[in-house]
Amino acid sequence: MDANDQISSRTSSYLIEDGSYFRLRNVQLTYTFGDTINNALGISGGNIYFQGQNLLTITDYSGLNPEIQTGNDIQLGYDGGFMPVSRTLLVGLNVNLF
Repeated sequence: MDANDQISSRTSSYLIEDGSYFRLRNVQLTYTFGDTINNALGISGGNIYFQGQNLLTITDYSGLNPEIQTGNDIQLGYDGGFMPVSRTLLVGLNVNLF
């Protein structure tokens, strides 16, 4: 089979590509307030945090999402045009009052 063979039903590896990837899925950085900040704010404790999900994906895959999700063995490894995973960024503040 070649790229111009539009009617063949023979199996082919023509469109198969490497789907390996590296993904930074979850990261959380937290800064806990020290006594100086706690006293200045009038609180007994607290922290501020940054959380990110799906921040980075490294791949040579040309599709939208290299992480193929299949429901059965018939479609094993088939990219049905799955949407890319969303990137989420959160910033939070936890405060402990007296």
